[in-house]
Amino acid sequence: MDVKLDHIIEKIKADGVEQANQQAADIKQNAKKEADQIVENARKEAEKIVSDAEKQAADFEEKSKRALQLAARDTQLLVKEKLTALFDRAFKQKVSESLDPEFLHKMILKIVENWDEKKSAEIELSEADKKQVEPLLAASLQGELKDSITLQVSDRVSKGFRIRRKDENLYYDLSDENIAEILYLFINPKLEAILESDNG
Repeated sequence: MDVKLDHIIEKIKADGVEQANQQAADIKQNAKKEADQIVENARKEAEKIVSDAEKQAADFEEKSKRALQLAARDTQLLVKEKLTALFDRAFKQKVSESLDPEFLHKMILKIVENWDEKKSAEIELSEADKKQVEPLLAASLQGELKDSITLQVSDRVSKGFRIRRKDENLYYDLSDENIAEILYLFINPKLEAILESDNG
């Protein structure tokens, strides 16, 4: 009886150990599977993080390049605009400076002396120019021509003059603004070409 009982106890122990070993093996296998899965998930997550970071870096680089290109273009346009405005001011100033009273006097004489018919002329000038040009014309014009010229002060003319025959409504505008504008039409394409060139 004791032998049978010992045998039963041994059998129960062996079954228990075997079952415990099997459970331990299962636990170990499941733990390994979970660990492998965790490692795989971590690897995938790391790859995703790296991929996202690379994509963000590439996007940032592309956006930075575009931003730099736009900034360079805007700077170039601003510089071109400022240079054009500076040239325009300097050009108009030079035209104004060249229209001194002596030069105006000579221009007026040439115009009225070369009109086919000696008709009365009305000339608009600034107040400062009228004061200086009037005595010069009085000394230069003779007889009938002298009496046919009328000088008037006009706020439409800062430098230079506007002239018309008294029986006509058409003015010949030789003001600094108009002369500069006409000359600028010829110079502007060359200036544009210089400012647009890569070497300019």
